[in-house]
Amino acid sequence: MKVLFAVSSEEISDRIIKKYQKDYKEILAYKNVYYFNAILKEIQRDKTYDRIIISEDLEPFANNNYDTIDKFVFEKLDSISDEAHDMNGNEIPLILICTERRSKGSNFLVKLFGLGIYNALLGTDRSMEQVCKLISRPRGKKEAKMYYKIDSEDVNYKAESENEVSELEIQNILSHFKKLGKSTERYTQSFDNIAAQYTDEQLKIIINCLPIKVKAVLEEQSKKYQEIMTANGFRSVSGQNQGDGVIRTAGLSINMIGDQTQKINGPIVIPNAVRTSTYSKQINIPQTVRSAGQTLAQATQSQPAAAQPAAPAQAAQPVQAPNGQQYTPEQLKIIEQRRAALLARREQLLKQYTPEQLKILAQRQAALKAQQAKQAAQGAIPNVQGGEPANGNGTNAGQTVAQAPQEGTTNQ
Repeated sequence: MKVLFAVSSEEISDRIIKKYQKDYKEILAYKNVYYFNAILKEIQRDKTYDRIIISEDLEPFANNNYDTIDKFVFEKLDSISDEAHDMNGNEIPLILICTERRSKGSNFLVKLFGLGIYNALLGTDRSMEQVCKLISRPRGKKEAKMYYKIDSEDVNYKAESENEVSELEIQNILSHFKKLGKSTERYTQSFDNIAAQYTDEQLKIIINCLPIKVKAVLEEQSKKYQEIMTANGFRSVSGQNQGDGVIRTAGLSINMIGDQTQKINGPIVIPNAVRTSTYSKQINIPQTVRSAGQTLAQATQSQPAAAQPAAPAQAAQPVQAPNGQQYTPEQLKIIEQRRAALLARREQLLKQYTPEQLKILAQRQAALKAQQAKQAAQGAIPNVQGGEPANGNGTNAGQTVAQAPQEGTTNQ
């Protein structure tokens, strides 16, 4: 069995693993992640997990506004439950360790039940023994309803009129399409079976709640879907603006989050020991490049205006940089261009990688710089920062300038 842990510390996951293996005589493979978004990316990448264990207080919050916190947690769990399916389309049970303030019968648990999260642990049940028990045998829907203390008054099982659809029915339909996963060839057959059980007015409500990726397939393949869309003048999925991220639910309070799949380019390996609540590490630009770039800006401002007569062609005069090096304007221009490329690369890294991955990149950068410094001390690499004079082999300041941008490439 393979388990994905998203709890507040590695010590907790290690103790759970040891207790489970001792009590149930079964070896567990497992991995730790430390952010809600990391859970989402991991289950999008790897569909071989059998259980996902999440601590509700996984990430710290900047305020104590419970409504804001509940909304954030629910949205994250909603998106995670959408992706929590194995390669066969079966749901991966989510075991949620709730915070102390949660109580049975609350509106939050009703929402979790609607998402198909049946394995929340409350109060004194938040123990390693109970977590291990749910790993071994997750709850079913009936057991969850009893544990959450959800009565018929809490969930609207019956539509108020023949032209309405209860929220529970909507959730069941959404869960069905979620189980189908990427089996798009089954979307049309499933919708036709649903259409046979509801009126056209009810189907309008159901269609409004369907994910965009499902509607895109039905728009091309389902005749019944096309009839309803044409008869009611609905705008097609292909005609929607890309900014239309909110699905109108015809008065039903159902929060849907679109596919946020992101792919990471490159073989990034994240060690289990890495954990941080906030991370704002910046990628450093070498001081030589920054200083030379500032000197270039000053030199550019001191140039004569374009309207003045052009001076006779003369050899470019070197400019004194703050670090003691002398560069020609052409060399400074090259440095500034490479500095701009480094800044662009920095922005790209911040968008492309998670904070944990950036920390690894920064560690690798520091190790590489330390290695270069050691080699420089041994005479293997010219000292770019020191501005050494030309030697007998013809190595001059111009060659040192050409090497300065290469130091910055270690940030990649």
